[in-house]
Amino acid sequence: MFRLRLHPLLILLLAATMTLGVSPQVTAQESIDQRTSFELLEESRFWIRGSTTVNSFTCEVEAVRGDGVVPRVSASSVPVSLDRTASLDVPVQKFDCGNDRMSSDLRETLNASDHPQITFRLDKVEAIESPAETATEWYRLQVLGALTISGTERLVRISAWGRPVNDDVYRVTGCKDLKMTYFGIEPPTKFMSLVKVKDRIVVHFDLLVETPREMSPALASHTLSNPPQCHNE
Repeated sequence: MFRLRLHPLLILLLAATMTLGVSPQVTAQESIDQRTSFELLEESRFWIRGSTTVNSFTCEVEAVRGDGVVPRVSASSVPVSLDRTASLDVPVQKFDCGNDRMSSDLRETLNASDHPQITFRLDKVEAIESPAETATEWYRLQVLGALTISGTERLVRISAWGRPVNDDVYRVTGCKDLKMTYFGIEPPTKFMSLVKVKDRIVVHFDLLVETPREMSPALASHTLSNPPQCHNE
């Protein structure tokens, strides 16, 4: 299972920056004193795309879940950037490539036995453009944090997109182009070097975060427009 541990202010920031007129008017302590729960909906996704000299592959973590607590304050009272607010853990053994051999090869390539988790520590998130006239438009977020794969940590900057789905659900999606060698991973070869995995992979995430006053209806009742296309594709 993909585990998401979020500092309360992160989800509030994502919610806040989806509205106009953001200005810091309350202290951090005032925000933290008033809280409500949130959870990461099961429709959330995390996956890796890559290619070999003969084909391409997609490997996804089957279950993406998370929950936590968020301050119950007005969106207009929240700053547009936050520092060191969240961390993610992705269990390498849970990646499913749709093929048992390929799934096993990915886990071996990522050193699952010695480094069972891919981790991301969020250092900063900012809204880098204001939403349009309506709060239903997609708008860009800039995410900075430390990504650790196979025991090697690198600082990465990720461009993401966010928008509200309804009053209680927010969607954040994005991707990051990476090279395995950047994390000390040698792209594997198979069948006497006839098949070689290419160094470049793309990490994707599509998160649905619920901050309910009451439990929201099933996702099928939500209106989900497609996000802007990932430029790394």
